[in-house]
Amino acid sequence: MKCPHCGGDMRQEQIFCEKCGKERLLVPVFEPEIEERVAESMSTIVQDLAPDEHADEKETEQSNTEISSEKENGKIHKEALKENSRHGFRQLGLFALAIMLLIGVISTFSVYFYVYMENSYEYQYGKAMTAFEEGRFEDAMSLADRCLELNESSIDVRMLKIQIYQKQGMTDNVIDRCLALLNMDPENQTAYEILISIYIEREEYLKLSRLLAECPIQALAEKYGDYRAEPPEFIEEEGVYYNPVSLKLLAGGTGTIYYTLDGSMPSKYSDRYTAPIKLNSGIYHVSAVYVNNYGISSQIVTKTYEIESGIELSPEISVDSGSYEIPYIIKVSVPDEECTVYYTTDGEDPTMDSNRYSMPFPMPLGHSEFRFMLVDKEGNESDVVKRVYDCNPAVNFTTDQACIILKQHLIARGEILDLEGNLNGTDDTKQYVCDSAMTSDDVVYYIIYEYIQSASGTMIRSGNIFAFSVSDGRILRASISGNGYLSLSEF
Repeated sequence: MKCPHCGGDMRQEQIFCEKCGKERLLVPVFEPEIEERVAESMSTIVQDLAPDEHADEKETEQSNTEISSEKENGKIHKEALKENSRHGFRQLGLFALAIMLLIGVISTFSVYFYVYMENSYEYQYGKAMTAFEEGRFEDAMSLADRCLELNESSIDVRMLKIQIYQKQGMTDNVIDRCLALLNMDPENQTAYEILISIYIEREEYLKLSRLLAECPIQALAEKYGDYRAEPPEFIEEEGVYYNPVSLKLLAGGTGTIYYTLDGSMPSKYSDRYTAPIKLNSGIYHVSAVYVNNYGISSQIVTKTYEIESGIELSPEISVDSGSYEIPYIIKVSVPDEECTVYYTTDGEDPTMDSNRYSMPFPMPLGHSEFRFMLVDKEGNESDVVKRVYDCNPAVNFTTDQACIILKQHLIARGEILDLEGNLNGTDDTKQYVCDSAMTSDDVVYYIIYEYIQSASGTMIRSGNIFAFSVSDGRILRASISGNGYLSLSEF
């Protein structure tokens, strides 16, 4: 492009000519004649608008001065524009750089924040609790696992995992986690209470008893004391005594203590402790076990006592305790004819006012318990010997059926009037009791005793004994010798 004033070369974006310094005209250059006409017209207009001639001259003069000034400063203005352009580019670059730096800072902070939060135990634990409260248990478990990676000794996180397993119904996992937690924190009451409630619900009383035995929290041990099975406590210390000893045993609950005096393992067939144990003379190896109301047994405790006074004799019983399908005759032997044997069948220890043994007797049907005590001529009492029997032979008739069949035969024979046992000419009746059995020639017989019952209700044996075959219902008359032998005859 050419400068309209001097003809010098100009770039398209230039406003002032570098050669003459004049401003490039943006409109075509008019002819001088036309300029004069325009000037005259403008002058007339100016005069009409501003009649002040001096003011117009001043304005014109000022305008000329400004134009001249503009021309003179054109080159300066051009340089200023170039400088402004360069300054603008610098500002734009600085602004872009600032934006990039800001983005970098934000990105760095974001990465740092993510890494920090990912490795923050408090932050992860807070998220886990929120997920748990909102019911997002899988997320809560994942976050809890992350918390343990950050703090493997955290009790709170382990308890949170237990609560999650509880909500999910995963009881076995709850038990495992609680036991593991108690290894870390042996006095964690919450873990104990959770385990106790589960064992009670599942009726796992043995596990509960062992748990309570190890529980250091006294309040819990007392609260659930009935579930414990602590070994019985011996009040008297073991050792040598020169006088009879009444040995007392104590239990920590409301269950039962079973004991033996020969050191053998006590069981439900052993003596049941209800009163102090009499140790008269000899050496006793007393073994005792406590069984709570939930069937859980404690450890067995055995202590030895040597008593150097009192009677050394004890009754000998022919049949040991146990379960029998074939009934046996029970005999009691004494080492001295001057000794007397007393016995009970009600579970209480015998005294000199109890039943006196005189001859062998049949084994009772079902469950029975005998206690025997020997008394010498000087009144010294032996130890109490206990026998427990469960006699259940195979039968085709019940005891009630056997008594009815017998009475029907007696009615037919005219010995009684009816099944009530009424008699002619008297208010007395005959009653028949069947509570034991015996064997003869490998045949099992019910033993039925006949009683005379007075109007007042008193019953005495008539002396008649009947044997009823449990297999075919055959009825025979029976007698039992002093040696305990069963004799049968036709009825």
